[in-house]
Amino acid sequence: MSLYFPNGKPKNIIVIFTEGMSSKVIDLENNLGLKITPNMDSLYNEGIVIENYFNHTAATFRGLRGQLSSAYQYRDGVDSKGEGFFQINSEKVSDTYNHRLISLPEILNDNGFNTYFIASTEDHSNLNTLLRSMPFKKVYGMEDFDWHINDRMSDKKIFSALRTLVAEQTSKPFFIGMYPSGTHHGMDSPDQKYHNGSNSFYNKFYNYDFQLGDFITWFKKSHFYDNTLLIITADHSTFPVPEFKQSFNTSSDYFVDTIPLIMIGAGIKPMKLDAKGNNSLSIAPTILQILNIDNAPNYFLGCSLFDLKCTSKFSHISVIGDSYYRINLKTDANYSAEQIDSVPEVVDFYNVSG
Repeated sequence: MSLYFPNGKPKNIIVIFTEGMSSKVIDLENNLGLKITPNMDSLYNEGIVIENYFNHTAATFRGLRGQLSSAYQYRDGVDSKGEGFFQINSEKVSDTYNHRLISLPEILNDNGFNTYFIASTEDHSNLNTLLRSMPFKKVYGMEDFDWHINDRMSDKKIFSALRTLVAEQTSKPFFIGMYPSGTHHGMDSPDQKYHNGSNSFYNKFYNYDFQLGDFITWFKKSHFYDNTLLIITADHSTFPVPEFKQSFNTSSDYFVDTIPLIMIGAGIKPMKLDAKGNNSLSIAPTILQILNIDNAPNYFLGCSLFDLKCTSKFSHISVIGDSYYRINLKTDANYSAEQIDSVPEVVDFYNVSG
């Protein structure tokens, strides 16, 4: 890893799991000249940018637990049996998922880290309950930061909460995950607006980039910047409704697409890397390799993006409930998702993961 981290492994890790963000939102990816993401654009010369990297599932419940456990999960928000996360109580969530898989935070707990997650949602929401099942040492909800407007923190508020939590850290290494949800499907920005504010997709991603930029400005001035790796990614890609496709000139038909994966801080050596269609099953093993933690038992299905020897048949298979997709390299040298038949090993794994 010395090629990427010439000063040695990072002490701390922060991961921002942006709500529903395809990489095509980023100006340097879509080349539309919109100037919606100037702060993310600036990071392309400062850190490691991993291209052709896809979400392995959707939506948020699957995306967050799936990435932190390198796993597929069947249950999501709503289903026809009335057993989705929005249809059951928090006690059933705890009973079903507590310690069901070995997760990244559990491994880090065992290696001396303080592990935290900040979710934009209510403290006792089923999302926060699911996050606690992995188990983080502390999962924060909006009440922890005195936010009681509607059912979630704004992106402005949650990035402020992230600054507060990071600033409280002392000598012990820490891992902080964060889920800002201001870019959720159907939402508009309550703060920054893009031009005349007529396009809600432009507004919410412009606002997200603005709030991210404010945090990064603080982060670079803090004493954490030299020993803390900041990873910017997404819980899943953007839901490909016609308004999104028209706004960003994309033809994606599936809820599987390229998502951002950008790393800055910790003395990182700037470069671009090609994930070659690998998916977000990779994030947990990638973080463990960065931290040189290689002896923890797990159920991980993915491989580290820095491990050139590891192979997995699941690294190019994205699964959303009963829908299966393979990430293929096309004749034009681009990668795209193609719907395929069910994969029996994934169906079997659902019995393990829930």
